[in-house]
Amino acid sequence: MFRIYNLLTSIYHVDKITFHGYRTARPEFILATFDRNNEQIQHLEKILYEITKETRDNHVVFEVKKGNKEFTLMFSDNNMILGLGIIEERW
Repeated sequence: MFRIYNLLTSIYHVDKITFHGYRTARPEFILATFDRNNEQIQHLEKILYEITKETRDNHVVFEVKKGNKEFTLMFSDNNMILGLGIIEERW
């Protein structure tokens, strides 16, 4: 099972985090879905907003890059979706 702790500790060591606002992007391939009410997920979301200095919203995507590796974290109504790749289009 994927460990959120590993993601929390490594998020500070990425090259770039790009914020995509309300319904402007989505993951290309969905790997896993997590309950957004989970304490660790809420902590991760808070850190992402602190790093990007964006205002909290819904249906947003954080594109995370380290070297040539990339993944996406989408926050929707009740879930955080972990994915690979990104589709940048309004939905």
